[in-house]
Amino acid sequence: MEHYERSIRKKREIEKTLLALLQQVPYAQINVTRLADRLGISRKNFYDYYSNMDACLHSMIDHIIMDAAIHTTTINTGASDLFQLCIHNLEYWKKHERFLQVIDQNHLTEVLTDRYLQHLMSETRRIHRPETADDGPEDEDILYFYANGMVKLVFRWYRRGFDTPVEEMAAKFFRIFQESRVLDNA
Repeated sequence: MEHYERSIRKKREIEKTLLALLQQVPYAQINVTRLADRLGISRKNFYDYYSNMDACLHSMIDHIIMDAAIHTTTINTGASDLFQLCIHNLEYWKKHERFLQVIDQNHLTEVLTDRYLQHLMSETRRIHRPETADDGPEDEDILYFYANGMVKLVFRWYRRGFDTPVEEMAAKFFRIFQESRVLDNA
């Protein structure tokens, strides 16, 4: 167990170092050697944890997304709770403006979007449509459409300097869900 925990801590250290490096150097200029040098480890040691830079980047983003999900764990099921979920989620991303900025400046918005959509679609189905989680490609396309729109709205909101209050943005998100088939059977 101790080896596993040490491995997890080392992965988080590598991801944090990647994030710090992304604040100084474009992702396109970061390679395994540069990241390993910054960490004071060998390239081989890096490959003990990740298969390549993209795997490290994806893991870093996935952990930020999971942190956002943990931030919203107090939410239960149902349409009224979805509004609170929207508030908690928007508060999280507003608090992590620097992360959004790093992603945006490094032209990694689509990577974040893809990773976030996978999580958001899974959670939306689990929380709001558990009995219809296997409805097929049409319903998955509908979820994808709305989830993608929501992620794009978060970045639009960030790029405008979070000019709209969280509650107002949450109301917009809630209306999107309310007016869609996403809440059918919720």
